[in-house]
Amino acid sequence: KGQGRIEMEHFYLAAMYLSATTRRAQLRCPSWISSTGDSDLVLAGPARSPLLTGEVKLLTAQVVENLDWRQELVGLVDFRRRGSTVEVIDRVPDHGVRYDIHVYGGVNVRNNLAQGDFLTDVRVVGINQYVNLFGEVKGTRGTFDFKGHECRADRAVVFFNNPVRIDPE
Repeated sequence: KGQGRIEMEHFYLAAMYLSATTRRAQLRCPSWISSTGDSDLVLAGPARSPLLTGEVKLLTAQVVENLDWRQELVGLVDFRRRGSTVEVIDRVPDHGVRYDIHVYGGVNVRNNLAQGDFLTDVRVVGINQYVNLFGEVKGTRGTFDFKGHECRADRAVVFFNNPVRIDPE
């Protein structure tokens, strides 16, 4: 379900306010997570740099593909940059869609890196070129690969509080 308003100026798109609500929709971002969820999203602002905000509740999410975590994660989150993405998106003009989306819910992982169930509560913040995660992912009873060694965990927490570092507990 969606609704919205588009503003034109001299036959060019000037601004927009579009909202969408989905229930049990198939989600495709990132492509290596097969998931369904409920979402309430708003895309609003000037046409050159609208802001996508809202919430996505993961109902089912599963990672089953074998992954090269360095390639996939660095492609999703740019750890090399210093500074807050929030600061960057306020300074850079005409950069495309900006993001500030709260994603939460369960994720089941069964691949070459880990096996387990995780609860996700993160904010995806940034622009197309620089996306950061803020929040945490909690895991219970699972296994994961660390430098070629299989490890068992009864409890795990990964914090995403710093855009240039992941903090496991």
